[in-house]
Parts: sequence; structure tokens; C-alpha cells
Amino acid sequence: MAHADLGVTHRSSKAGNYVISVEFVGPSGERLAEANASITRLASGQVAHERAQSLTQVNVPVTCRIPDVTRFAS
Repeated sequence: MAHADLGVTHRSSKAGNYVISVEFVGPSGERLAEANASITRLASGQVAHERAQSLTQVNVPVTCRIPDVTRFAS
């Protein structure tokens, strides 16, 4: 199954939460799968690592694209 290992550095002065959308794109540009990851209560200056795991089996090389990141206060 397709996955992306993500790293987020929180640069705001107050704690924050993140929701990250990831698309897995095939060689011809078509979206083959998608996944989301969430990171909660990230303190100022803190770094977090999370895996966005698709539920779709993909049998070709893919490129990861991040179409949306939403950040909001904790």
C-alpha cells in the first residue's frame, strides 16, 4: 500500500494541530490513491513525524503530492 513519511516543523509561537492530505500520482499523472495524516498539539519549535497510509494497493511507482495542509490552534 502506498504511504508517505511526513515531517512537520511548527514555527508558530502557540501550539497547533495539522491535517495533511497526500495524493499518490502514477507515471501518467493520474491520482491512484490518497491518504491523510494528522498531528496534534505540536508545541512551538517542535518537530513531528507521521506516516500517511493509503488503503489502496498500488503496483507502479508513484510521486507524492500534498494538495492541502490545514493548521489550526490547539
